[in-house]
Amino acid sequence: MQKGVVAESAAGGFKIMSDGLTYISLTQLLACQHAARQLDLTRGLRTLSQGNGQYPSAFRARGIDFSELRHYQYGDDVRSMEWRVTARTGKPHIKCYQSERERPVWLAVDLSASLFFGTRIAFKSVIAAKMAATLAWAAVLQNDQIGGLVFSHQYHTDIRTARRQQGIFPLLKALSLQSLKPAASEGSHYFNKALSRLLRVMRPGSLLFIISDFRDLNEDSKPYLQQLRLHNDVVSICLFDAVEMKAPAANQYPISNGFEQMLMNTDSLDFCKQYEAQFTGRLDKIKQILEPVKIPFLWVNTADSLEARLLQWFGKQSYSTKVRA
Repeated sequence: MQKGVVAESAAGGFKIMSDGLTYISLTQLLACQHAARQLDLTRGLRTLSQGNGQYPSAFRARGIDFSELRHYQYGDDVRSMEWRVTARTGKPHIKCYQSERERPVWLAVDLSASLFFGTRIAFKSVIAAKMAATLAWAAVLQNDQIGGLVFSHQYHTDIRTARRQQGIFPLLKALSLQSLKPAASEGSHYFNKALSRLLRVMRPGSLLFIISDFRDLNEDSKPYLQQLRLHNDVVSICLFDAVEMKAPAANQYPISNGFEQMLMNTDSLDFCKQYEAQFTGRLDKIKQILEPVKIPFLWVNTADSLEARLLQWFGKQSYSTKVRA
């Protein structure tokens, strides 16, 4: 795939034009709000928590906050009586509540080097950015606050929670900018460093989406995930490409990590079996880490329709296809 398209601007000089396959522009992320109108994150969380029994009571319902005490008025619900104050003052009092609003919704998006790969619809990095943008727009439309962390081996970009445009625009800008060029895959434990940072900046009661291919997830991740899950709702969304799942047809293929190049020979049946077993083992490892802390494991293939997958999980209307987990 070609890395974007270089075109001459009207003002002279050159700029990179997004092709929507290997790089995604801010304009394209802004357009994700149209798909977000079909989503209901609250309903989706409820569906995931019921699901197939894997995650009983995994999610907190959107609740109500105490507002004030006032004198009882005719027609008030007696179930809201504050009996202790009533007894102390000798006058009936009612507890008033207001619906919980503006819940913080966080998008933690991994844009490390391994996500700059794809053989179907687009790079995993592009799909990750579009998914994060669509979920963020859905949160904005239900009056929640938006925060985010865009990270890789070499950088992290914090977006502190804010309302509407003040929250979503910095997130979309960071996603577009960081999807332009992969960071060198140097260093280790970058994923756990991102989880540690989330623990420091997120406030209890938040909803967190972690979008990644989870290649750097390991046993050391468990304590961070347990702490995040203790006070927040957490959903994991794993991205992978069809070629990662199954070796391509018998041939010799040049492959590269961006720095080194080698040939992959798929003529060997034993190699293909080992290749597929390695992928299955990686998925099992991710599930073994996430399931004990009741974090749902959702996954997306680069060959999937992103809109269809999001509707399946978070659509306002019921979707006939069973959720994969």
